[in-house]
Amino acid sequence: MALYNVGLCRMGKNSLEAPYNGTPVEAADTAEAVRKAKQWAASVEIADNSWLQVLLDGRSVASLKPGSF
Repeated sequence: MALYNVGLCRMGKNSLEAPYNGTPVEAADTAEAVRKAKQWAASVEIADNSWLQVLLDGRSVASLKPGSF
């Protein structure tokens, strides 16, 4: 199991800004982390045009655009 960080970010000046909301999730692999990130995102308030970021060791392993989660 690995510890992933998931967060909701807004786009600003052609790059994603720092997350305005986030949580850690434990997952066996990236696919499971993305599934858990989507479940988490469904349970919180999401601002317009938010992207869902999944990070492992500070590097993005998945970035889901608005409307795809």
